[in-house]
Amino acid sequence: MKPSNLARRPLLLALIAASLLPSTMAKARPAPLQRYYALVFTNPAPGREEDFNRWYDTQHAPDVVSIPGFVSAQRYVRNEEQLRPGISVDAPDSPRYLVVYEIVTRDLAGVYVEVNRRAADGRTRMSDAIARTGGMNVTYRATQQRHWALPGGANAWLHIVMANPRPGEADALERWYARHHAPDMIALPGFTGYQLGIAAPVQMTTNPAPRQRVALFAIAAPALAPTIASFRTAAPHMTRGPDMRDLWGFTYRPIGPRLLGDAVRKGRGWGGVPPVRAPISGRCAQAQVCSGR
Repeated sequence: MKPSNLARRPLLLALIAASLLPSTMAKARPAPLQRYYALVFTNPAPGREEDFNRWYDTQHAPDVVSIPGFVSAQRYVRNEEQLRPGISVDAPDSPRYLVVYEIVTRDLAGVYVEVNRRAADGRTRMSDAIARTGGMNVTYRATQQRHWALPGGANAWLHIVMANPRPGEADALERWYARHHAPDMIALPGFTGYQLGIAAPVQMTTNPAPRQRVALFAIAAPALAPTIASFRTAAPHMTRGPDMRDLWGFTYRPIGPRLLGDAVRKGRGWGGVPPVRAPISGRCAQAQVCSGR
């Protein structure tokens, strides 16, 4: 064997030995960061709307967004004018209030363990001003988007569409939304961007199975009526996509400021370990009791 080959022999042997190590010895790659949107729809208890809004604005939304992994929270209320024709704003499956939580994490399951832990031990205060039925709570992993920013402030709206694809058509539905329908929508006056998503494998609560696809559309305009008119004129001529099941879609408008998780955590000065507090009402302390968060 030549001297040059002898010099390389230890390195070669080391590489061979490393390749023979059990897979469990190899360093695991960290899970990728993922962005999620948790859509929490709720109603106030009868006669408690003022208490409900005060609790959500000053206590509950800040409590939740203070949990590590939460980036922001924005509250909404169902709009009087609706984008889709023939939609009744009093429909029983359309809760009046919504909060959209943005989450960025490598471990959604771990984030939600902490959400439920704090609800149970009182660090996240619950209230009997929230209705115990009629809510909906679903988390989506963000996929396709364009010019997306969660709408907030005056003259802004959020239109939400959720649906299930027919068997075998999940990929076709995603392609149609990404290539045709969502771009067609934001080409209309007033539409500023969209975010598509798929139901996350981990959910915040044990509600029934969520609709598997979501499309969030941001709208900004002096008034919503012209945007509605443009959409209804253009909709019959848009590229037709796969049929959907369990279609649900409503328009909401922002209320209150956008809360930023980092700012809330810093302002509370907890250093990531908030004090334990007694819940306002024990009736909603468990995730299975109240449908919202």
